[in-house]
Amino acid sequence: MRETGTTAQTACTEKNHLGLPAAAVGWGCRLCDVLERREVLSIALILAIIFATAFAIGSHRPMWFDEVLTILIATRPNITSLMAAMPADGSPPLLHLTVRALTGVLGPTQLAARLPSMVGFTGACLALYLFVRHRCGVAVGFLALAIMVSEPGWWYAFESRPYALMLGFMMLTIVSWQRAAERQNGRGLALFGMVVGIAGATLSHQLGLLEIAFVIFIAEGWRWSETKKPDLPLCATFLIALPLLTITIPLMRHTRDQVLEVAIAARPAYTLLTPFHWIGVARKSFRAIFGLSTLLLGVPLGVVVLRKLRGKHVREPGLMVMRGYEMAAGIALAALLPLTLCVMMPVNNYYECRYAIAAMAGIGILGGFGYGTTFPDRRDLIGASIGLCALLFVWNVVNDVRSRDRAVPVLSESVLGVDSDIPIMTDSCFLFYPMWWYASEPERTRLHYMFNLADPMEVAEKSALLERGRFPMQVEPEQSFLARYPRFIGYQPSAGLWERLNAMGYRREHLGTPDGAFWLFER
Repeated sequence: MRETGTTAQTACTEKNHLGLPAAAVGWGCRLCDVLERREVLSIALILAIIFATAFAIGSHRPMWFDEVLTILIATRPNITSLMAAMPADGSPPLLHLTVRALTGVLGPTQLAARLPSMVGFTGACLALYLFVRHRCGVAVGFLALAIMVSEPGWWYAFESRPYALMLGFMMLTIVSWQRAAERQNGRGLALFGMVVGIAGATLSHQLGLLEIAFVIFIAEGWRWSETKKPDLPLCATFLIALPLLTITIPLMRHTRDQVLEVAIAARPAYTLLTPFHWIGVARKSFRAIFGLSTLLLGVPLGVVVLRKLRGKHVREPGLMVMRGYEMAAGIALAALLPLTLCVMMPVNNYYECRYAIAAMAGIGILGGFGYGTTFPDRRDLIGASIGLCALLFVWNVVNDVRSRDRAVPVLSESVLGVDSDIPIMTDSCFLFYPMWWYASEPERTRLHYMFNLADPMEVAEKSALLERGRFPMQVEPEQSFLARYPRFIGYQPSAGLWERLNAMGYRREHLGTPDGAFWLFER
């Protein structure tokens, strides 16, 4: 598979039949040569860049609603109160317990909250590289890694949510399964890796066990069709999930009863248009996971089609034979998006594509195997594709850094010149949580979250998230707040709230803040 020196240069110069620019050909070959000759240093450097980028952004970018909820639950006074608050989050407790341990060392900071995701995503990148490299060589392994990292979903590498952690454990399971399936030396260690990965995925997200079981079932089904007998020790690794389900299933039920009951009741009746509605729901968050690098999958596919049309052989000399069951694992990972969509929409009437974050790894595996099988010796094309993915990664990082969507206002600057005893309210929990977290103690005493009793969804969510004394915040119904405070400051009030206040005789005055978000209301 590997080519170096004169042979590599010949391959690069004589096989440029795709019409790539000469500069790109030479650059791509040199890149592949460096990656192969300095493999350990290269993978260590790339993983360090990924981790350092996530660390830098995660250390400074303000947390949003879900992340603040994560650290609020993690810092409850004791484990009993932590577990009692878990249904408000909807996830198993592994992330929160890990964040709790880190806050004991780093304090209740956003770095402590986000560090598990940074480690999980970096580990998933290493596992993906090892999985593809095992069959297709160093350069193609780096290409698979580059494809996944260049997707917009890398953003979850620095978010304090369980998705990157689940991705890391799932990829640990996949690469351990690959080694265990070969029945080579170290099978016991590989099976232990599967046990750890399955347990971690189960305790990271409610869909973790379903997703990893689906992938292994599809891949093992292919392998059983070849070997004609099941691998019982490998299948037995899933027994670790049985005791863990006694933790996750009750949490799922409590979340369903406390938070999702109204959403489930609002679920529309099934019709012939229901699948299109589900697709529309998934489309809203599709670009949060997948990006332009997914189009690279079309390159090997297009070449195969063109070669067949021209009557040429698809396979090239020196090609390593792909294991069908490993390709099946990649396809199953990529298919997690429709799988989770078809599970979550009927059950909870709610879906986000980040639930299928491991589909990014599936795209990386299919991309790597596609290039490895179609043109394993095309170092120019492989190197150019790695470079393209690197540019897409830089582009995503720049966009993330420039984004101001989650900027949190500094209250002491925003409400300057207004009486310090006037309360500050918002009718959006998504705005209230971050604002409360980053406010000083005196400012927190002025902050109120006001929810509308006429909205059953809002009441159901807020009663689970904010009431019952679980979190030290001032939360009250709209009628109660307005009865107590005829004069207050509103932060980004909704149009519906202003209509109700206007009907009640309130007048408003813009406070002149740069973002135009603060208004003084007075009756």
